[in-house]
Amino acid sequence: MVSTFDLVCERSQLGAFIGTAFFAGSMLGFCGFAQLADRIGRKPTLFIALTVHQIFASIIPFAPTLTVYTVSRFFIGCGGSGFAMVASILLQEESPARFRATLVLLTDIYFVLGTVM
Repeated sequence: MVSTFDLVCERSQLGAFIGTAFFAGSMLGFCGFAQLADRIGRKPTLFIALTVHQIFASIIPFAPTLTVYTVSRFFIGCGGSGFAMVASILLQEESPARFRATLVLLTDIYFVLGTVM
């Protein structure tokens, strides 16, 4: 990314902006997909979030400009966080009570491990 979009010297701050765009998308995804899941249901929202994530993830390798790359990262954050949140809620609602805690722990532990590493 640094060499492709020449993010050196005076343009080096744009790399941090791309990360900020991703996390802003994540925040919007958590809020937006939570509201959407309450309105239209968990499963349709899960597929919408996954579709948003996959469409913009497939644009990233072919992004011709930094703007397209940054907007794609924003929507990847949006779809990814929406998918993770709705999937976790759906798992909690659909799993048997005796397995619920273990299943939620197993799915959410990867986010914690990824943050720690």
